[in-house]
Amino acid sequence: MKYLFFVALFYFILPFSCKTKNKSEPLISGKSIVLGQINHIDTSLYQITKYESANSINDTSYVPREDFRFYANSFIVLPDVTSREFSKSYNEEKIIDAEQNTLSIITTAKDESLEIQQQILIIDLNDLTTSNVKSIFINRKQKTKGGFIQEKLFWQLDSYFQIATITQEENKTEQIKIIKLTWQ
Repeated sequence: MKYLFFVALFYFILPFSCKTKNKSEPLISGKSIVLGQINHIDTSLYQITKYESANSINDTSYVPREDFRFYANSFIVLPDVTSREFSKSYNEEKIIDAEQNTLSIITTAKDESLEIQQQILIIDLNDLTTSNVKSIFINRKQKTKGGFIQEKLFWQLDSYFQIATITQEENKTEQIKIIKLTWQ
């Protein structure tokens, strides 16, 4: 009788325990990491330096901490590729670089019409207990009436960010502007 009870219990529990959950791993948000960095800089006493290059003219200046968000706005207004709205619109690929001891998580848009075309997170694997994101690269593209604006955004955590803006309009030469902010 006991034997029959365990067999019945086994057949009852087995179907529920063998169901596979078809959940994919959630995408990692570069935007949320950057927002954490911006909040940290807002409350710090870092010296912030801006390097700007446009049309072969270079300029260097100091930036008040209160103006940091203004320059980092391209990162702040990014759509979050991990939101429910976009999560199925991107593919994620992970590549380990044994030579540099890093893991690159590459998130690529499935559709060319999406604003964020690619996000790359580079994670340092030297200390496996704290594997931290070292840098974030985001390729953003927006259509305008007569062309497009492409931004190549790069954030080196705890160090600097750089925004290269490429503007292309019909029958005009391509304009490239680079802004880099560093903090120490």
